[in-house]
Amino acid sequence: KGNDEMLLLGGLTVNNALIPARGISQISLNYDSMGNASAFYGYSLSNIFQLETRIGSYSDVKLSSNKNAKLQNIFLGEDNFNYRFGGKLSIFSPQKGDLFWTTLRASLGRNESKNHQGYSFLELINTFRINDLIYFNVTPKYLYSGHGSFGGIGISTHFKLLDNLHLIPEINTSLRNEPELNSSLALRYVYKPKKSIDFYYSNAAGIQDIGELLKAEEHKFGIKVNLLF
Repeated sequence: KGNDEMLLLGGLTVNNALIPARGISQISLNYDSMGNASAFYGYSLSNIFQLETRIGSYSDVKLSSNKNAKLQNIFLGEDNFNYRFGGKLSIFSPQKGDLFWTTLRASLGRNESKNHQGYSFLELINTFRINDLIYFNVTPKYLYSGHGSFGGIGISTHFKLLDNLHLIPEINTSLRNEPELNSSLALRYVYKPKKSIDFYYSNAAGIQDIGELLKAEEHKFGIKVNLLF
């Protein structure tokens, strides 16, 4: 359906399972009020597989809990400029006669620091069309590193308020004995077909991989530009 295309610009801390058509490039640029920045590039090698790369840097994020102090020092502290590579593979899709979309996403990468620490990240992204204006995403996630591994789950809803204005609320929680929950709210302005700007408010540590499952001490405002071509 035509309205499904509005999801191709992605999410914030919770992605959706749709993949742009073969030969389409996807770019997003992000910056927030705490000084965190990232850039993403994806290219669809086919209608069911997207290759992706991302670079980013956290501005010495302060987490809300001391239990993640080791992960904070290694992956979110100083000298944490990082690069990541991965891909998304479509498993189920309404275009293939299924009731919903399911995509498997995996990424790996490391920090460009003295110790070159890295981690891998796995997601099973599920997207459901409620109606032409509302979509629902639920995504189990798993982080693996030599300094700590744990799972989590992300949930989001995509509301089409107007043709060019969308509302995207999101939550993520880690699956531990003492889980912690972060939340984000994005207002998306689609200023041209396949081009949008997100204005968001979030207390997630970041909008990429490990940052999605960790809660920051303070909320931040951010802006994210999304392009398809």
